[in-house]
Parts: sequence; C-alpha cells; structure tokens
Amino acid sequence: MRLHRLHHRRRSPRHRRPRPRPRLPLALSRTDRYGGSVAHRIRFATEMTSAVTAEIGPDRTGLRISPGNPYNDITEHDMHDVYPALLNAIDPLGLAYLHLRQGPDEELLQHIRRQWSTALIVNRGGTPLDTRFADLDSGLADAVSVGATALANPDLPHRVRTGAPLNEPDPATFYGGDHRGYTDYPTLPTTES
Repeated sequence: MRLHRLHHRRRSPRHRRPRPRPRLPLALSRTDRYGGSVAHRIRFATEMTSAVTAEIGPDRTGLRISPGNPYNDITEHDMHDVYPALLNAIDPLGLAYLHLRQGPDEELLQHIRRQWSTALIVNRGGTPLDTRFADLDSGLADAVSVGATALANPDLPHRVRTGAPLNEPDPATFYGGDHRGYTDYPTLPTTES
C-alpha cells in the first residue's frame, strides 16, 4: 500500500466561498447595554424617541414598529414581552402617533391597541382595502396606511368613493430612480360638476 500526500493548490482569497452567516434567533442579539434583556433591547428606541420628542415636541413625533417583521431573516420569539415593554416606556411621552406594520399576530395587535393612548395607524400590507377599513370601523385603528396601493392609484380617494377597480402596484418599479412606478399609473377620468 502506498501513501500519497495530496498537494492542493492554495486558492487565492478571492476564490474562497463565503461562509454562510448563522441565522440569529433574535432581532437583536447584542450583549452590550443595547442587547440581552428586554429592557436593554428597547433602550435605543426609547432613548431616540425621547431625544426627538425633547427636541421637536411630542405632537410632531411618531414611531413606527413592525412586530414579527421577517425581512432580512429577522425572527422574534418574544414579541409579547418586547413590544408591551416598549409601549410602557414611550406611551408617557404622548407621541402624535404609533405606526404599526401589522404582522401575523392579531393578539399582539389587540394588546397594542388597548395599551396605546394616542393615535394608532395600522398598515396591513398586501391586504384588501376592505380589511383595512374594517380596522377603522371597529376602532382597532385610528387611521390606516395603504403604501403601495396609494402609489399605484394616485386617484385612490376617487376610486374608493366610486368603487372603481384599483391599479395593481408593480414592485419591479419601486425605488427605480425614475418616473416609472411613481408618476405613470393611470388615473380615472373625472367629471366636473
């Protein structure tokens, strides 16, 4: 039996494959004063919101939160601890509004509505307008945001009033750098009375 020593040609660093990034179990996994416990993880949002409020006033300050946001591989396992703690910390500031990007957790949304004392704007991205308007009718939301639907329908109030069909947003044109997807959606003819 012969033993052979294999000689591998060393690859230059530019030919190395990147190592896969580990999927973090929490949205914020820092271990300094802005990570770890719930109190530490809400610290940045609390400090920034307080600083902005002190500078320009609570009536000109709002905060957007996105519980359960899955983008960029974020996972949150303790939303029912983090967001109530955050609201306890910032609700006394008397902000003009809280803008909530609604995720899959309806129970958390109900809790936030009960806990928040000023205007609550709810965004249920990708849902029909009727679903969003039901949040207004039930008192769950003080206002709803419609984002891409408004972008694709520059005459959205007219379409809603008349029951006209809506243009579909074209995500391929979002953030494209020119007029496409911003000023080129068709509008309905209106009659002047």
